[in-house]
Amino acid sequence: MKDSGAQIPLVSRDVVEKHHIKTFGGVSIQGVVGEAVRAPLDTLGIQVATEDGSQNLNPKLPIVCGVVDFNSRDYDVILP
Repeated sequence: MKDSGAQIPLVSRDVVEKHHIKTFGGVSIQGVVGEAVRAPLDTLGIQVATEDGSQNLNPKLPIVCGVVDFNSRDYDVILP
């Protein structure tokens, strides 16, 4: 999901646990409504590809993301 107001990418805790990604540090996450929550950080290797997925456009870029529990199962990552 793309969120033009986001200041940091977020990734689902389920993805982090499934791939045994180590977390570190923490960040305070505040949504439009509700209280701020403390979330761990992780570094994901994200690779950009063409829309049909046939061609990778770059090597994996290390992106620092906050790890959160999503209320929706429609997406696993929120990118700013």
